[in-house]
Amino acid sequence: MNYVIDGYNLFFHIEDEANPLEKKRDLFIAALHDALAELQLHATLIFDSHQSHAAVFPTKKDLVALEIIFSPEGLSADEYILERLRAEKKPQLQIIVTSDRELIRHAKHLGAKIKTIESFFEMIARRHAKKSQKGEEKMQRESSHHFDRLHEAFEKKLREESSD
Repeated sequence: MNYVIDGYNLFFHIEDEANPLEKKRDLFIAALHDALAELQLHATLIFDSHQSHAAVFPTKKDLVALEIIFSPEGLSADEYILERLRAEKKPQLQIIVTSDRELIRHAKHLGAKIKTIESFFEMIARRHAKKSQKGEEKMQRESSHHFDRLHEAFEKKLREESSD
């Protein structure tokens, strides 16, 4: 499954004040990338291009867990997401992350799965909690194992000393 995220829809859901936009967007991208990478997930984050920076083809930047795309000239991020879905052989393997009703309606019609911004955040939070819990359980098991091993070594040493 690939998560295709409506970039500014997600960004403005968590950012009230967007200025300075580029700096805040870069911080947002870094935080999202770190969260996805830690969970070994991958997503495509699609933003609208600014008219003065738009190119004929979409501009892309690849990170380990995140592909960042700025839509091509003349297409909004929503239109570009739908264009990509139409080109997909298996759109049912795409999960569109947005709370934009029109985009949701069109993406569903094309066969994609949908996650609202809220449900996406909930999923990330649940997975982080589950991963943290597994890490704590592993530490407890390892600690218990180390304690048992040290306890045995200590008792062995006591037996050896008492037999001398």
